[in-house]
Amino acid sequence: MASVDDLERRLTKLEHHLAHIDAAFETFRDVLIKIQNENVELRKNRDFLLEKHKSLLKKSLSKDRLTQEIREKLVNPLRGELREDAQLIRNLTKPEEPRDNEPSFLDELFVLVMNKGTITVRDAAKHFSVHELRVEEWARMLEDHGLIELEKNGDQTEMRKPE
Repeated sequence: MASVDDLERRLTKLEHHLAHIDAAFETFRDVLIKIQNENVELRKNRDFLLEKHKSLLKKSLSKDRLTQEIREKLVNPLRGELREDAQLIRNLTKPEEPRDNEPSFLDELFVLVMNKGTITVRDAAKHFSVHELRVEEWARMLEDHGLIELEKNGDQTEMRKPE
């Protein structure tokens, strides 16, 4: 049989092992607490980010607002130009007026240039509801007689009073 000394040694070994097991459980418990704390922090961060995301979505352009901005910035400005182009096409397709009206148009163009000082061929064409080429033709006639001056500025031709 086992002696008392032998039993005490075994008991001491068991106590030593139990101390190691107890230390391991303490470490395990500490790790679990740390993981739980990190999990709580991560949830807070997730909730914060979700709220931030919702706020950004509300601030971002909605479909209706985007449509409105496109209309205001692109469509409306072009609408006027399209109307002008449509009017120009109508003017080009309507039958030409007889040539005997040209002297009165020449007179009106001369008066228009004198009153305005400077006017583009495009604006004069709109004023008379004729094609720009017709106005340029009249302007050349007036320029040939020294009544106005023509000057090309980029893609526009300007008519002005002679200096």
